Amino acid sequence: MMIDVWRKSLVLIMFAVGMCLPVFAGGGHMLLHQGDVPYTITVPGAYTLVSDLASTNTPAIVVEASDVFIDLNGYRVSNNGTIIISQAAGHHRLTIRNGRIGVTGQNSWWGILAPGMGNRFEDLILREATTAAIESGPGTIVRGCTFASNPLNDASFSALSLGPGSLVVDSRFSDNGSSGIAATVLKVGDGSIVHGAHISGTRGSANTSLVSAGPGSVIGALHSRSQSGAATNGLITSAGPVVLSGGQIAERLVLPQGGVVVDSHFSGAFTNNAATRHAFGPHTVLHQSTFAGSSSNAGALLAHQVQWTTPPTFGGNSLVRSSIVAAGPAAITGEGTYMKDSSIYLLDIAGNRHRVDGNHFHFDTQWNSNMVANADVLWVRNHRGVSTIPPFTSPGPNLSVTNIGHIPTSGVLNPWSNRP
Repeated sequence: MMIDVWRKSLVLIMFAVGMCLPVFAGGGHMLLHQGDVPYTITVPGAYTLVSDLASTNTPAIVVEASDVFIDLNGYRVSNNGTIIISQAAGHHRLTIRNGRIGVTGQNSWWGILAPGMGNRFEDLILREATTAAIESGPGTIVRGCTFASNPLNDASFSALSLGPGSLVVDSRFSDNGSSGIAATVLKVGDGSIVHGAHISGTRGSANTSLVSAGPGSVIGALHSRSQSGAATNGLITSAGPVVLSGGQIAERLVLPQGGVVVDSHFSGAFTNNAATRHAFGPHTVLHQSTFAGSSSNAGALLAHQVQWTTPPTFGGNSLVRSSIVAAGPAAITGEGTYMKDSSIYLLDIAGNRHRVDGNHFHFDTQWNSNMVANADVLWVRNHRGVSTIPPFTSPGPNLSVTNIGHIPTSGVLNPWSNRP
C-alpha cells in the first residue's frame, strides 16, 4: 500500500516537473510554451512554440547557438520592455518563421536583435518596436514579413535594419515611425537586394527615409504611397550608387552618389526647389521613367526616354535624349549639356558649351528671357511642334532665334551655330 502511494507521488512530481520543462518531440525537436520563459537556446536544432510567449523587461528567448530554427507555429512572442528575441554575438544562421513578434500597446526596444550572419526571417508580423522590429547582420534574408506600427522614436532607428549582402523580398511596411522624427523605415547595407516592398502610412518628418540602401544595392518593384503628414516628402536614398527598377513611388528619390533608375514612376509633384525635388549625383542614368515632380543633378546625367511634368534643372555634362519636358521653363546650367530629339516646353540656359539638337519646342523661341548673352551654345535643327506630347503633327520650320543676337536677324536660318 505504501509503495503505491510513493509511486503515485512520484508520478505527480514527474508530471509537475515536466510541465515546467521544454518538451522534446521526435528527432530532438523541442516544443516551447509559456512555462519555459525566459528560455535560453544553447543547442542547435529545431524549436516550435505550442503557445504564446510573453515576458517583461527580459528577452523571451535568447539564442546562444548557431543553426537554430524557431517555428512560432502561428503564435505570438511579446515583451513589455527590452528585446523580445535576442541572438548572442558570435552565433549565426538563426531562422524564425510563421508568427507574430510584439503586441499592440506593449512597446519593446527590439523585436528581434540578431547580429549574426546568414539569418533568415519569414512570414512574420512585427509591431510596437521603438528601436527596430528586426536588426540583423550581413547576409540576412527577410521574406513575406509585415512591419506595422513600430514607433521608431529616434532618428537613428529603423523598422528593418540589415547588414551588407542582405535580401528583402515581398514585405510590407505600414504605419511606422513617429511624427516629427526622421527615422528610417527600411535600411540595408552595401550590395543588398530589396524586391517587392510596399511602404505606406509612414509618420515622421520631411527627412524621413523610407528606404536607405547601401552602395551597390538593387531595389526592384518598390511601391510607396500615402505616407502621413510631413513624411509625404520622405526619401528613397543611398550613400552610394544603386539600381532602382520597376518602382511606383510617391516620394523623393535622392541619390547623392548617382545610380541607375529604370522603368519607374514617381508620382509626387515636387516643385523645382532644392529642399523638395528629386536630386541625383554624378553618373546617374534615368531610363524609361516618369517624374511628376522636378529634379536636379550635380554632375553627369544620362536621361533617355524620361518624362517630366514639372520642369527639371539639368546640371553640366548631361545628356538628355528622346525625353519629354511637358512644362517649363526647364533649366540648363553648368557646361557641356547635350539635349537631343526631345520635346521641350521652354528652356532657361546658363553656362557654355551646350548643344541643343533636333528638339521640338512648344514656343517659337527656344529659351526663356534670361539666357546668358553671347553664351557659347550650339543650336541645331530645332523645330516648333504643335504639341509637346508625341506624336508630333505638322512641325513648324526651324525656330527663330531671338533677343540675344546670336544670328543677325530673327527668322534667318542658321542651323549649325548660334554664335555671332
